[in-house]
Amino acid sequence: MGALKDAGVTFSQPSPVVGEQEGCGIAFPVKLSSVRAGKVEVKLPGAPVLNCAFALRLSRWVAGSAAPIIAYHTGSTLKAVATGPGYQCRRRNRSKTGKLSEHAVGNAIDITGFTAGNGARFAVEKRASGTKAEKQLLTALSTTGCGYFSTVLGPGSNAAHDTHFHFDHAKRGKNWNYRLCE
Repeated sequence: MGALKDAGVTFSQPSPVVGEQEGCGIAFPVKLSSVRAGKVEVKLPGAPVLNCAFALRLSRWVAGSAAPIIAYHTGSTLKAVATGPGYQCRRRNRSKTGKLSEHAVGNAIDITGFTAGNGARFAVEKRASGTKAEKQLLTALSTTGCGYFSTVLGPGSNAAHDTHFHFDHAKRGKNWNYRLCE
């Protein structure tokens, strides 16, 4: 928790999350409110509940990649990142069978959009009519996620991810070098 405080993350510590099914839950959850990116406080209005290590990884991506990308493309600061709840006791792609999602242990986040300080909003979605600049912004956000997370899915990867980025940090393969970035 000290690393989150040192990184300028505002959070609370809810009680341990006990899942509805075996394998779900978070022993030491954190509920994020905001992330400091330089002198700017970036709000997380969805208040996602995550495990501490993943919350730190997400905060580093927001401060180190998302904020500078938004600033470059808009000339303004990053004001907010719209997310899902983080923790959800469920299987991958909400199927009835198969492996548990990383959401089930607080090791994943879904990001639906970004708001700049100048009021510009960017929804994560397939954009047939989006401008070239909007497409470049979303591509940059997705691409930089691959440096922080082992899985990055979004529009174009499959129908289940056409309206958001899914970031998680599951060990894939024999070591932490493998990345799934689509």
